[in-house]
Amino acid sequence: QVGIQAMGCNQSSPAADPVPVRPVEAERGSDAIKRIPSSKSATSKLSTLSEASVMSNEQAQVAHERLRRLRGLDESTKIPFIMVELRGSDAESHVEICGKDEYGVYESLDQFLTSEWGCVKLDAGDLNDDTPLPFCDAFYSWPFFKTAGEEGLSNMGLATMRLIDFMTNHLSWTLGVVNGGNVGQKGEVREQQIIFKAPHPMNLVAPHVMIELRSAGYVEICGTDSGALSTLQEYFQDHFDGKVETGHEEFCDICLRCDSGVFKERGRSGENNMGLLTTRVCDSVVAVLP
Repeated sequence: QVGIQAMGCNQSSPAADPVPVRPVEAERGSDAIKRIPSSKSATSKLSTLSEASVMSNEQAQVAHERLRRLRGLDESTKIPFIMVELRGSDAESHVEICGKDEYGVYESLDQFLTSEWGCVKLDAGDLNDDTPLPFCDAFYSWPFFKTAGEEGLSNMGLATMRLIDFMTNHLSWTLGVVNGGNVGQKGEVREQQIIFKAPHPMNLVAPHVMIELRSAGYVEICGTDSGALSTLQEYFQDHFDGKVETGHEEFCDICLRCDSGVFKERGRSGENNMGLLTTRVCDSVVAVLP
């Protein structure tokens, strides 16, 4: 299985000048939908900042009761799911685990996190009304996370794949979803959510690999299958004019610096060719890997 992540860093090459977009209005009931020309949308309004509010005792009791009911419902489900969230920043980094403790998975993850990554288990809280509202079922510090430079380099992809290899190839859990993003006032906190579902014996022999496309001009490949890594390296060298970069072993298994014309962007509203490149890579990977 191959996972592909696309990361923007405002470092891609400019494409041709944008074609002006004509404003369009469409009436839907009492609401009007307007498309704003890219030349006028210099500032993105897709994300906003909000002040955190203080939860009252009454609200906390309601939330605790809701979580207790959800836990009871979760106990009755037949197919177990578990989510591991990796959250890294230059200040503090943490690992959160949520879901049913089936097949001793919490104990196995505890051994992996503490021995491989040097994590320390922290208090995650509980569902008693007189305690703070818990945000997860298990909570750890995460000293393994690393960043470098000003172009978005981190070992989040590498850590994700090491966790996936452990969960699938050692515990036989099934990889469901990998979802990543950035939070914080300046996007300085990187989050990765990995969801697994019920174990299956075929997972013990199915390899996984992650390809990360970064608009700063890099392709990072992470995984433990040497054959797949070699094939993908050759593909990006041939089609992206990639040159292997050394000194990135703490951040990925293979790092390639691509030709300056590979990643393109246009205008000031975020238009770029990352989606096009992602679909092309997906189609090619299916063809070149068995």
